[in-house]
Amino acid sequence: TATYNLQATSSVAGITATLSPSSVTVNGGATATTSLTITVPAGTTAQDVTVTITATNTANSAIFNSASARFALVTNRPPDVAAAAPTIASLWPVDHRMVDVGVTGITDPDGDTVSVRITGITQSEPVEATGDGNTCPDASGEGTATAHLRAERSGGGTGRLYVIEFTAED
Repeated sequence: TATYNLQATSSVAGITATLSPSSVTVNGGATATTSLTITVPAGTTAQDVTVTITATNTANSAIFNSASARFALVTNRPPDVAAAAPTIASLWPVDHRMVDVGVTGITDPDGDTVSVRITGITQSEPVEATGDGNTCPDASGEGTATAHLRAERSGGGTGRLYVIEFTAED
């Protein structure tokens, strides 16, 4: 019977490797199992990491064995929406037609494909107001990648403003 203390180390500062249990006892020819947990702090960039596990005999520290594993840490940064803009800047002429408007200018710092989903559409004028043509609805497309907006405005107003809310995922 032998008891071994187990230790795991990471080659990258801030990335921790822990074993549970951290001590095992084995009887002649038997095996023991431990779980390795690697903790990577948020914001850690992609890099190569080596984790080394060392088992040291508690009765004689000269009896030990080590094993290393190297792996690539891959991070997934979120899409960048700083330059997001509608695919059409102005709905003109105001002829009551529905116009498809998407969201452009979204990039992914990792080069991943980005999908856009419209989560909300609001407008600065009432849906039914005097002088707007009495057409309804004025906007749709929630849950899709494209908003459908009506090219219309109140005859007595200064113009209609639509706000398209969205999520971008990679």
